[in-house]
Amino acid sequence: MRTQTEGNDLDLGLLRTFLALVEHGSMGETAIAIEKTQPTISQQMRRLEKIVGRKLFVRGRNGAELTGHGHVLVTYAHRVVDLNAEILLAFESRM
Repeated sequence: MRTQTEGNDLDLGLLRTFLALVEHGSMGETAIAIEKTQPTISQQMRRLEKIVGRKLFVRGRNGAELTGHGHVLVTYAHRVVDLNAEILLAFESRM
């Protein structure tokens, strides 16, 4: 198993932005939906691509289309976001 340094850990916020972009299909629509600027969305996706070391989107006139690696990440990103919610709910109910 590969050990990662903290700087290479996946950030939940990046994964949420990634999933929002997948849902909305373009940087502009995503920016409106999650109330961030388009340059912020682009910067976050470049950061995520740098962390995973793969291109996740092909950007074109019709928006952002997932690459094969992007499709793989969608499944994992949903699992991480869901697990995060599950963890928080488990501790919330124990308070």
